[in-house]
This record gives sequence, C-alpha cells and structure tokens, in this order.
Amino acid sequence: MLISALRFLTFLLLAAEPSGHDWFGLRDLPVEDTRAGILADAFRDPGAAEQLEILAAKGDQEAHSRLVYLYTREGSYRQALRHMQVLASRGGANRSTIAGRDFLRVVGSAADQSVVERKAFSMRYQMRRGNPFLPVTVNRRTALYMADTNASFSLICESEARRLGMLIREVPGSASGLIGITGAEIPVQVATAAELTLGGLTLRNVTFLVLRDNQEPFLNLASNERGILGISVWNALETMRWTQSGTFEGGFAGVPSKPGSANICFDGTALVVQGKVRERNIRLILDTGSEATTLWQPFAAEFPAALQAAGRTSFTEINGIGDAREVESTTLPELPLRIAGFELLLRPVVVLREKTTPESEFHHGRLGFDLLHQARRVTLDLRAMLLTLD
Repeated sequence: MLISALRFLTFLLLAAEPSGHDWFGLRDLPVEDTRAGILADAFRDPGAAEQLEILAAKGDQEAHSRLVYLYTREGSYRQALRHMQVLASRGGANRSTIAGRDFLRVVGSAADQSVVERKAFSMRYQMRRGNPFLPVTVNRRTALYMADTNASFSLICESEARRLGMLIREVPGSASGLIGITGAEIPVQVATAAELTLGGLTLRNVTFLVLRDNQEPFLNLASNERGILGISVWNALETMRWTQSGTFEGGFAGVPSKPGSANICFDGTALVVQGKVRERNIRLILDTGSEATTLWQPFAAEFPAALQAAGRTSFTEINGIGDAREVESTTLPELPLRIAGFELLLRPVVVLREKTTPESEFHHGRLGFDLLHQARRVTLDLRAMLLTLD
C-alpha cells in the first residue's frame, strides 16, 4: 500500500529493541513480565490489554507504547490517547511523541469505534489496479472501498467524505502526519463515519484519515471508490476469506486457537506473516493493499549469494502519496517461497537496497496481493492468528 503509518506510530516501533520485531522467534523463550505482555499483544491474546494495563500502572513505558498500538487497532482512540499523554509527559519526550499526542487529541474527540453486529456473510469483490475492493455502506450510502490489511487507519478523500456527510476535522500542524511508502510525511485531516456496514459487519464511529482529492491512492478512481478500509475494520471483523473466483467471506467461525500455532502476529499495527525461503524463516508484512510483493534490505543481507549469482542491479520507481523517488534495487528472475505451508513463486523479484518505510529496516519484505492471489483460497483468522492458503 502507499501508506505506511503515522509518524508517531513508527517512532514507537523503532524505539523497541531490534530483536523485539521477531515475535515468532521469541514466543517460546522464557520472558520477563514486560515481554510476556508484549507477546500477548503481538499474538492478540484476549488478556493482552489487561496484562499491559497492569504493567503501565507500574510505570512501564513500553507497556504504554504497546497499549497505544493495541487501542489504535481497535479504533479505541480515547484509550490510545490516555497512554500517549503519559509518554508525551515524561522528561525528554521527542517531537514524534508530542505530535502523536496532538493527533490523538483530534481523533479521540469522537466516540470510539464499536461493533453493532457481526455475522457470517459472503459477497463479491472487484479488482482495481491489482487491489481487492469491497462493497460497503457508509452513513447509508453505498461505496466500493479497497481492502488494505496494512493501513494503520482507514482513509478517504475530501470529496468522498463530504458526499457521505462526514464532518472533516482539522489536524493542527504540530500533529503527526502519514508516512508514505517513499518515507515522505503527508499532512492529513480526520473524519468519522457514524455507521459503516460491510456485509454482516456493522460498526459505529469509524475514523478515516482524509487526503486531498488530487493525491494517490485515489487518482483515476470513481468518486465512490475513493476509500480504504484499514486495520480497525479487520480487527473487528476477525475472520475473512478471499477466493480466486472473486468471492469474499467474513464473520464466520474460525479455528480454535492453539498455543504456538500462530503464523501471523502484530508488530505495532502491521500484520506480519512468517514464511520460508530455502528453509530459512522470513517475515513479511501482510499487505492486501499492495498489488506487488517487494523484498527489502534484510532479505538482501540474509541471501547475498542469491543476489550476486542472478541479480541485476537497477533502479525502481516508488510512487507514494505526494511523493515519488527512485530506489536502487536488484531484480531476480524468480524466487520460490513458502507461506503458510503453500508453495508460491514470485516472478520477477524486486529487492529494494535502500530503506523506504521504517518496517523495511527489520522485516524482509511486503507480501502483496499478487502472491496471495496465486492460492485458490486465502483465509485470515485474527482470533487464532492464522493465515491459510490452499
């Protein structure tokens, strides 16, 4: 997707220990109380919030940071603000933390998101520019919005927000902006949908970040297609499935959760899936809003022989919201990889050799819809934290 996250969210992510981003490698090791609470959050344990709140009450700063993530994913921005204010009030708080507090003050001025109804449903999705778009009803008006599992917030353009009767709230200049895929920061406004329905899921108070009409990713889309459903929607839906034939299902009963069986986790607001290349574990951001899978610097560092033997060095243009740049890259003809036990073939393989988004420093790449679409059926279960391909 063209969006990474808000500046303050990425700052909190970067402030964690580098080893802390490999939650799969850490979950079976003995851990202290703080790390146990963070692991519970990463794997969406139902008791994670309670564990972290207890630690935060004792003054644990990382617990406060993780609670900002947890409540952001839920759309509980007033709760996220409560913990961001603690982080901003401590001595030496930096600009990103202050900006995050100022941003959440605006977002938290509306009521938190809540689930009115969730029941099983099936619908057809449509493809636009390599991305899946789903029919939704927002404030009793129909639309067709992109399904993006890697958007920290839902997004909408100004004219679409006005069409839906949403009040647009200004974000002060001191507040945090979005970080696009190129690393550039983009100012945003905020609006809240009183009601949003996706099939059998009905939500109240869904917050959208508002972008100008003349910015990607909304250029060349119909007026009622200029919206993106972000992580708070998927967190509420919990179970979802795409098929190659164009069917989307949601709200169905998932599989029982088993300790140690999860193959996806949360790193901040991003979903991370564990995969394998040549029997070595890799971690990829699960991004249905990206039409193309891309690999990053950590992949190049761990597989130098493959790049040296068959790679061709060039430059790849990356287009983001309000920005574009060329990044040095290496292209391989193809790469077999295994995701959720399913054999996939990435062809061609673009490995970016420069940092783009903050996540590109410590994960191996971005798993886009192009690879996911090679499977006949893709199931994402956020209760059991399982991705299944068949």
